[in-house]
Amino acid sequence: MNALIPLPIIVPLLGAALCVIAAPVRWVQRVISLSAMTCNMIVAIVLLVRVDDVDMVVMQAGGWPVPLGITLAVDRLSAVMLVVSSLMLLAVMVYAIGQQPRSRGTRRSTRCTSCSRPVCRPASSPVTSSTCSWHSR
Repeated sequence: MNALIPLPIIVPLLGAALCVIAAPVRWVQRVISLSAMTCNMIVAIVLLVRVDDVDMVVMQAGGWPVPLGITLAVDRLSAVMLVVSSLMLLAVMVYAIGQQPRSRGTRRSTRCTSCSRPVCRPASSPVTSSTCSWHSR
């Protein structure tokens, strides 16, 4: 059961690396991200249940002794924080995937030649002047 301790660190890193590899295909990135965060959430819940039975779970990373190695420890507080943060990350990711990008070509923004204020026009309108409404009075 101690092998689960480094998974909340490894799974998001592996998911991010796979998302970089799958950069051209957006739906593959979404599937990889959702599966990595779901797996991270499951591992966090399993660690919380495990820590609830036993007071603390400790692992020596790499098998090195204490002064040289990295000690990973999970107690109740860290397990609860891991579950809460994993839940929030999963919820934000689902929300972000549900957002549709703004359709391109609906508005065109240029800058006023006099004062550098943004001048917004519909994309279908021709650009006759590049002055803002204040300077075109």
